[in-house]
Amino acid sequence: MSSEYAPLTEGLPQQSYTIQQPRKVLDGIERAPVDYIGLSVFTALFCFCPLGVAALCHSFTVEERFGAGDVVGARSASRTALIFNVVGIVFGCLIITAVVISLLVIYV
Repeated sequence: MSSEYAPLTEGLPQQSYTIQQPRKVLDGIERAPVDYIGLSVFTALFCFCPLGVAALCHSFTVEERFGAGDVVGARSASRTALIFNVVGIVFGCLIITAVVISLLVIYV
């Protein structure tokens, strides 16, 4: 009982698969990047005003660029706003800490 079997794929068309990376798409519409307007206002009012204002300008640019169809520019403006906010908060905290320590040293 020696019979040879043909391979299962013989005579069948070859199949190829394409794997795509997931994208941030919701019902076929790409979502706008985060604009960080609230954080920018907080940074401008309570931490370090110059960097907060710069972050606020970039925050407004996010919606403008996304509305014009420039998704890459909107993401770039969003990232820049976040960086300005983080640096402004850190710098503001350092300034407040330095002022408090200097006042404690002078008056206590």
